[in-house]
Amino acid sequence: ARVREKMAAAALKAGRDPEGILLCAACKAQASETVLESATLPIDLFGENRAQEMAAHLQDGAYMGKPVHFIGHLQTNKVRQVVGQAAMIHSVGSLRLLNAIAKEAAKQRISQPVLIQINLGQEDSKAGIAEAELRPVLEAAAQLPQVVVRGLMAIPPPTPTGEQARPYFARLRALMEQARGWQPQG
Repeated sequence: ARVREKMAAAALKAGRDPEGILLCAACKAQASETVLESATLPIDLFGENRAQEMAAHLQDGAYMGKPVHFIGHLQTNKVRQVVGQAAMIHSVGSLRLLNAIAKEAAKQRISQPVLIQINLGQEDSKAGIAEAELRPVLEAAAQLPQVVVRGLMAIPPPTPTGEQARPYFARLRALMEQARGWQPQG
């Protein structure tokens, strides 16, 4: 309840409708029993960062029908386990991964929603495309009907305060606005 209250206050402060914001519970290294217990709470969706754990929780019915998003780094050799199982893949940080997702989605005859990950801090330790790669990646995605790009995501460099992270999220928002104006080439 406290988390929901904080979310609503932040949404209103930002001029947003609190109903349009979803609460995602990350399930990193949790047993299916714990996830199942959490699913009885007012959580909108679950986030998994390991394909094997997501598969186990799905098999056990731990999400109680609530959506699960894949929020971790996805290796191309794990794509088969995630595509069609995750309601969205948050961490598409390369054209190679985008193509692998599209290929698997085509095999399954589905469209897979994704977020394109941008490495805003240009950190070697983080996945994601460089800002300069965004337009070519979005143009490639537009040619892949099996992939639906729903937006962008980024993990900014660690900062001592949330205020110091704001410029990264402002940049991400600016990139999204810029991308909305692009028309696919072809």
